[in-house]
Amino acid sequence: MCKIAKLHIDLCGVAGLGASMDRDTADLIAQLRAKAGMAMEDASPIALSICAMPVEQWPATIDQLTQDVERIISPLHAARMIMRA
Repeated sequence: MCKIAKLHIDLCGVAGLGASMDRDTADLIAQLRAKAGMAMEDASPIALSICAMPVEQWPATIDQLTQDVERIISPLHAARMIMRA
């Protein structure tokens, strides 16, 4: 499979969804997964660079990362609920 086709499948969320899911639902789930992925990308550099920060900044940075985790997990929970409906 070429990389473009794989990327299309990954972003559109079509693979393995089954016949009972309509296109709008599949698109919504793909959007929710993308939102979680973008939040992960935003949080990753912060999480990886915390040791380079002054120790005094660690508590605020960890608080920010805790909020970022919520931004990551919320759309994934929503996608799971939609898929179970």
